[in-house]
Amino acid sequence: VDHVELQQTQVGATGTLYTYVYGSDIVFDQLETHQMLVKAQMPNQENCLGGEVEYNFSFDVYPIPSPDFTVAASSCADTELQFTDKSTSNIADKPLNKWRWDFGDNSYSNLQNPVHSYSASGVFTVKLAVGRDDGCMSDIKTTQVTILPKINAAFSAPAIGCVNKEIAFIDASSSAAGPMVSWQWDFGDGSTVSTLQHPKHTYQNAGTFTITLITQTANGCQSLAAKRDVVIHSLPVVDFTLPTVCVNDVAQFTNKSVNADASITGLSYSWNFGDGAALATDNVSTQT
Repeated sequence: VDHVELQQTQVGATGTLYTYVYGSDIVFDQLETHQMLVKAQMPNQENCLGGEVEYNFSFDVYPIPSPDFTVAASSCADTELQFTDKSTSNIADKPLNKWRWDFGDNSYSNLQNPVHSYSASGVFTVKLAVGRDDGCMSDIKTTQVTILPKINAAFSAPAIGCVNKEIAFIDASSSAAGPMVSWQWDFGDGSTVSTLQHPKHTYQNAGTFTITLITQTANGCQSLAAKRDVVIHSLPVVDFTLPTVCVNDVAQFTNKSVNADASITGLSYSWNFGDGAALATDNVSTQT
């Protein structure tokens, strides 16, 4: 038979099974039940050809599904984007059960209505193919999505601070879309969120606090949260003994200051005796 190729030979208990493949593609353009007649001649044990055998096959040709979906034409980087399937099976009793999404950024999904976030800006070509359980897959539906410039939220702040001492936070966010137009600062201690660009904040308690900054540009895009920790230390407990002395006598002052944990590690001292006469070099000491 023309265009027929032997693909596989398998010897079994009942004889030899020959598998042939028709070596030419056939495109059926009529949606109906088709008939195929196959004629074959089988050899006997002496490899002589026997009589001709005919096989009749019938099969249905179905329409392929029609892919379609909706998605916003543009969105922000790092923002969830909803993709909604609008495809049709084209056969009433054969629903779609396969979805092949290609978001154009080396990300894929098999969900019917996926959500996807783009981590970079640019124009991305989204592709969708759908299929049924009969094996029929649709053509590919494509559309383009524009992702607006990414916002890089950033800020600088001291790594350590002290209770009841003001700390300055400096915004350093950037975006190709232009300057930031709004800021949300969370200082991690339950205090009110600040909307200043460069706020200052005073911590009332010691501990480690996570500062979070979210910024926004004029096009409405919002950044991911930038985070960093600050360690707030308790203030030392200042104390000393005050001697009773006479004029021209040497006064002995005894320092009793400690850290909040009662240690004296890392403390430095600056004395002011109130007479305006002592030199700074005489009034400063360090105890380790």
